[in-house]
Amino acid sequence: MKKIILSIIFLIFFSSIHSVYTAESIENRGSSYKLGFDTDQISLIEEYLITHKRKIELFAQKYEIKSNSEFNALFNDIGDMIYILKKIQENNIAPEKSKEILKKIVTKIKVTNDRLKVLLKNQKELFEKKLKGKKSSYVRLGTKVGSQLDKIIVSFAVSIKSKRLENSQKRIIIHHLIELEKYSKRLKNFKNVQFQNEKELKIGFIRILKDIKKEMIGIKESLKK
Repeated sequence: MKKIILSIIFLIFFSSIHSVYTAESIENRGSSYKLGFDTDQISLIEEYLITHKRKIELFAQKYEIKSNSEFNALFNDIGDMIYILKKIQENNIAPEKSKEILKKIVTKIKVTNDRLKVLLKNQKELFEKKLKGKKSSYVRLGTKVGSQLDKIIVSFAVSIKSKRLENSQKRIIIHHLIELEKYSKRLKNFKNVQFQNEKELKIGFIRILKDIKKEMIGIKESLKK
């Protein structure tokens, strides 16, 4: 039994170095899983799998892995292994069966990690490709809107000169025009802004449009006075 447990720990340590369950671990592993032998080895394996499972879950949330049957199956396999290890520690499984079960877990951990490494990497690449495509669409739209906004700013500037306005009105309108110029630059510089997902991308773009609308209303209200 002791040899089996040591084999499991060695395999888990080896697999954890190569496993991929966060964006950072694909390019940069970060902190490694530390093994110790002063506590029950099976408990350490369980702890590793629980942490591993949580990181995979966070990865899936970040890269929006939802209706993927292979991912769901592998994720559930990890949960099943955790459940079995708990049962072994609670002595709910006969000792003679535990040895065979642990052998299967050894194989299962490596197979699961190998498949996850490929699957998560592919899902990350697909997510980033889709996000890049969406961002390109917003960038093109932002460039067009920004160019139109520049024309509107010039039009308002000319309008100010042709109208008899109080100095206080002019100051307010000029302030709004300066703000519009800032938003125009932000739209045309949208390609350089980083976003985590499509929702964040959309919210960022709409927020600029709302701010532009607010400044436009401010100018029109000032011209009515």
